[in-house]
Amino acid sequence: MYKKKSILIVDDTKFYSDMLYDFLFEEYNINIVSDGEAALSTIKFDIPDLIILDVLMPGMDGFEVCNILKQNKKTKDIPIIILSSLTNVVDESKGLELGAIDYIKKPFNLKLLKNRIENHLELYEKMGKLTKELVESNNIVNKEIENIIKSLGILATYRDDDTGKHLERTKFYMRFLADELKNKYPYELNENKIDLLCQSSILHDIGKVGISDSILLKKGKLTNSEFEEIKKHTIKGRDIIREVEVSYGKSEFLNIAAEIAEYHHEKWDGSGYPYGLIKQQIPFYARMMSIIDIYDALTSERPYKNAFTHEEAIKIILEGDDRVKPQHFDPDILEAFNRIHIKFKDFSLVEEFNLIKN
Repeated sequence: MYKKKSILIVDDTKFYSDMLYDFLFEEYNINIVSDGEAALSTIKFDIPDLIILDVLMPGMDGFEVCNILKQNKKTKDIPIIILSSLTNVVDESKGLELGAIDYIKKPFNLKLLKNRIENHLELYEKMGKLTKELVESNNIVNKEIENIIKSLGILATYRDDDTGKHLERTKFYMRFLADELKNKYPYELNENKIDLLCQSSILHDIGKVGISDSILLKKGKLTNSEFEEIKKHTIKGRDIIREVEVSYGKSEFLNIAAEIAEYHHEKWDGSGYPYGLIKQQIPFYARMMSIIDIYDALTSERPYKNAFTHEEAIKIILEGDDRVKPQHFDPDILEAFNRIHIKFKDFSLVEEFNLIKN
C-alpha cells in the first residue's frame, strides 16, 4: 500500500504556507509551523521526509534551525529546501554550507518547486536503501572479522590457557579505558574505532604462538637470551597479522591489531622494546594497550609468579617498583586509568564468580 511522504513547512508568512499546502496536500502529508522553535519541537516526535524552511522568522532563523538539525544524528539526513526572500549569493552559499540540499528564492515557481521536491525525495529514498545495504554488508564483514579473531585467539589458548584468558579480559579492559578517554581523543576513539580497537586488542600477544614452550611456560626466571626471545613475540605478532592481510585484504581492524601487537611493550620514557620508542613516537592504541597489559600481567597468576591483588597492582603502577614505573606510561592514559581502575577490579570479580559458578 502506498504511503504518502510527509513534508514539514516552516514559514511565518501565511500567504506562502497556505499556497504550499494547497499545491502539495493531495500528494503529501503536510504539517505547518510558523517558527524555528515549533519546528524543532515537532520534529522530536514526528520526523518528516522533507523540510521546506524559511530563513527570516521571529526568534530562531532558518539558518540556525538548519544547523541544529544537521548536527543531530537523528535528523542530519533529512533533506531541507530553503525558501527565502534573501537573494544574496552569500546567504545562498551559507544555507548550502549548513547542509540544505536546495536554496530557492522567493517568489518561486510552484511547478519547479514540486519537481525539486520529487527529485530530492527520490534521492533521499535511494540513499536510505543504499545505506541499509552498506550496513548489511558491513555486518557480514564484521562477522568475518570476528571469525578471524576467534581463530587467531584459539592459537594462543592452545599454547597457554592463561594467555587465552588474558586476551579475553583485554577486550573488556580496553572498552573501560577507551570510554574514559574518548572525550579527550574524539578522533582516535569514536564509537566505530572503539569497537575495532576492543576487538583487535585481544590479538596483541598472538606472537607468543611463535615462542617455544620451554621459554613461554618456564616456571623459573628467564635468562637474558630467553628474555630476548620473548621480546620477539611483538614482531612475530605483527608478522602473523600482516599475513592475514595477504589473505583477507587490508583493513583498519587488522592495521590496528598489527600496530598494537608490534608496539605494546614500548614505554613512554623510551625504555621499552622492540625499538625503544619514546612518547608520541609510540602509536596511541599501543600506549593504551601497554597499561592494560601490565595491569593484567600483575593481577594474573603465571608459571613463575603468584597474582597480585588489584590494590597491590594499582600501587605498583602508580608508584612504581623495580620493574614498573609511572613514567613508562603516557601521562594522559595513566591519569584516565587511575580514575576508572575500579572497573577493572569489578569486572575481574564478576569473571571469577562466573568461572566458579560454571
